[in-house]
Amino acid sequence: MAAWKLAPAIVAGNCVVLKPASEAPVSILILTELISDILPPDVFNIVNGNGREVGFPLATSKRIAKIAFTGSTSTGRVIAQVSDDLKGGCYVQLTLLKGHNKMRVFQEDIFGPVLAVTTFKDEVDALAIAIYGLGAGVWTRDGNTDYRMGRAIEAGRVDQLYHAYPAHAAFGGYKKSGIGRETHKMMLDHYQRTKNLLVSYSEQKLGFF
Repeated sequence: MAAWKLAPAIVAGNCVVLKPASEAPVSILILTELISDILPPDVFNIVNGNGREVGFPLATSKRIAKIAFTGSTSTGRVIAQVSDDLKGGCYVQLTLLKGHNKMRVFQEDIFGPVLAVTTFKDEVDALAIAIYGLGAGVWTRDGNTDYRMGRAIEAGRVDQLYHAYPAHAAFGGYKKSGIGRETHKMMLDHYQRTKNLLVSYSEQKLGFF
């Protein structure tokens, strides 16, 4: 996921300050070693630490023009509101949870080997349960149901093929599951600003000037 953000930012001509997840920074440090000889000095910078000590100063720095973040909705909301309550992650063992949609485990993203399972009565009930919009899947043998639910679910990706997701397809969510898209050329627009510079090379005045 770091490469999803790093590549378009650098291609668009930006310098990058990357804060790895405090629980798993090693892979980013290895990536840094692999690409350090192909980038100019200070283009790619790593800052390690937890969210409160490192993430908050980065999120509030006026020297940083854009923040790209992958993580829980609650932490993303905190970053967006520029508050001082950045939250860390946690890890649990492989877990299967059965419950209902009002439980906290169904209302928040869990980044770990956890599957929360609930039931639904009909299509309307299923759509009401789908409050997050990063990814969804439809399992059915009925082509009409597949098409109808695929269009109705508000998610950045609705998987009806499974394990056949093209690498260049845009990745991102709706509603509480993110802003913007990654792994697509449209990402370049996120790391650039458009400016119109109107210049005349004529030494003669144009209009009033």
